[in-house]
Amino acid sequence: MHLNLSYSGFSGLISPEISHLSKLVSLDLSRNRGAEFARDGFDSLVQNLTKLQKLHLSGISISSVFPNSLLNRSSLISLDLSLCGLHGRFPDNDIHLPKLELLSLWEKSNLNGNFPRFSENNSLINMDLSFTNFSGELPASMGNLKSLQTLDISDCQFFGSIPTSLENLNQITSLSLDALEGAIPSPENENGFSSLSFVRLGYNLFNGTIPSWLYTLPSLVELDLSHNKFIGHIGEFQFYSLEKIDLSMNELHGSIPTSIFELVNLSPLKLFSNNLSGVLETSKFEKLINLTYLDLSNNMLLLTMFVHSNSMLPNIQILDLSHNNISGILSWNVGKDTLRYLNLSYNLISGFEMLPWSSMEILDLHSNLLQGPLPTPLNSNFFFSVSHNKLSGEIAPLICKASSMSVLDLSSNNFGGMLLIVWEILARISLF
Repeated sequence: MHLNLSYSGFSGLISPEISHLSKLVSLDLSRNRGAEFARDGFDSLVQNLTKLQKLHLSGISISSVFPNSLLNRSSLISLDLSLCGLHGRFPDNDIHLPKLELLSLWEKSNLNGNFPRFSENNSLINMDLSFTNFSGELPASMGNLKSLQTLDISDCQFFGSIPTSLENLNQITSLSLDALEGAIPSPENENGFSSLSFVRLGYNLFNGTIPSWLYTLPSLVELDLSHNKFIGHIGEFQFYSLEKIDLSMNELHGSIPTSIFELVNLSPLKLFSNNLSGVLETSKFEKLINLTYLDLSNNMLLLTMFVHSNSMLPNIQILDLSHNNISGILSWNVGKDTLRYLNLSYNLISGFEMLPWSSMEILDLHSNLLQGPLPTPLNSNFFFSVSHNKLSGEIAPLICKASSMSVLDLSSNNFGGMLLIVWEILARISLF
């Protein structure tokens, strides 16, 4: 017998009669906001429904400790108790559930415990403990999870290093870990980790160079190694399946590898706050037509313009090149109709041929070497800063027509004449 009332929109107390359906093998009540078990209702359900293979209660208020008896149900295949308000300690004893394929307990809750210890005889495919208070060091027994495809233990309280037994997880496709340290284990053979598509290892303390095997994963879609302590150069990627790269907040140096500019499916590219250097030619971006987010700030990059580069990055929305060594007069007008955020502050830019962006919301050009009259943005801006430059002359009345402007910073320049800002603009603008 199967009962699926997920996303049904019911709320209130769940009838205790449901625990009398002793022949149920599948029960799914997930995602019914406001639904809850009466006191002891969940315990009665677990005690009476002994034939359950699937129990999905995501989002149902249980507010109970994790029932130890669930871990004795050898028939259990899929268990989702995420967002249920579980608390207390998850059992520390070895788990003998040979058929269990999914274990999902994710939630910002007080549920705590060590990493679950599974025997070698297991079929677990997906485990999500994210945002719980599970803690301690990761055990070598996690290498027993040889069928595991998805592991998410991010935003927990785990510490220490990744056990070398991780190399046993040859079926893993998605790996999300944080708050760990040391080095990332390398697979023993060339086919190890070859199925990995999503590597989310940001906010750790991993050190050393980025493991070379990460550049050779044929199905890699997302690579997040941000907020670590990696050093050395960024290597060349051997395959072009990547859609997301975040290597920000490390200690990487050298130039941006050529292979990154061949990743035609790349959408966000975040390399900010490293020690990257070299000349970045705008022509290199020609193939990155799907790029929407580019952040190369806080590096030591130079930028050279390519005469036909204005048609590049047709879908770019956020572009941050601040805190680099970009100089000269810029004519790179990418994202004319799509760019919403542009930060070129703390560079050596002396001027612009034009400010053509029709969808711009935040335009930050402060702390450069801008000279001459004030460049006038289109009236879509609500933040515009050119402070700490060498602009001069009178401030054009056209700036008053920027009807949606809320922050205008013209400080520390050499303007002369009268400031022509109408009173109705002053009612809604923050002027620095």
